[in-house]
Amino acid sequence: MRQALFTGDIEKATAYTAKGVREVYFFNFNLMTSYLAEISAGLQDIELVQIKDGVAKYEMWAEQDGQTYSFYILFVKDLDGVWRIQFF
Repeated sequence: MRQALFTGDIEKATAYTAKGVREVYFFNFNLMTSYLAEISAGLQDIELVQIKDGVAKYEMWAEQDGQTYSFYILFVKDLDGVWRIQFF
């Protein structure tokens, strides 16, 4: 997903999101088109925090303007059984 965002391939980037939220992320990524490469370049690795009730919670760090931020990414099993991003 990071590579797709870096290259501005919004279709490919949204393929990593769950079907129920895909349109929202497609819309938001299009709004941020000119910033996607910069945003994706600052994304660091993710670390598993918890898996509970069909939701996998990961923590991710990102660096912007010299500051490191932490945020959560939630994965769910999509309709086809593949784990995809529900929220970040």
